[in-house]
Amino acid sequence: MRPILIALLAVPLVVVMSAARPIPEPASGHVVTIKMVDNGSTIFKFEPKNVRVQRGDTLRFEQTGAVPHNVELKHTPRGANLHIAAMGPFLLAKGATYDIVIDESFVDGKYEFECTPHQMFGMKGSFTVTGG
Repeated sequence: MRPILIALLAVPLVVVMSAARPIPEPASGHVVTIKMVDNGSTIFKFEPKNVRVQRGDTLRFEQTGAVPHNVELKHTPRGANLHIAAMGPFLLAKGATYDIVIDESFVDGKYEFECTPHQMFGMKGSFTVTGG
């Protein structure tokens, strides 16, 4: 009986631990949300399409539809050192988010992004970084 009880108690712990994911470092500024929208089979867009942010802000991309979307930075100002932030993961579930913390890696200027599989449908946008 005791081994069964221990096994039953261990299962919820494993489930909780496997569902945990790293939480992004909190930013000191504002959270600016851009929704990833799909409406039908050919209407894909970011809302709003263009935003302004400052260093310290968090840019949050939120999946609002049923079709997988991602964010790929296509054009960045000279001097930006983005590495892994240049392409985000595919967001599969409604309500899923992808955060980009605007830190010292982002120089002032305009950053253009798109959803990789839906860029041909015009799913593009931009954000402009100003001092902060």
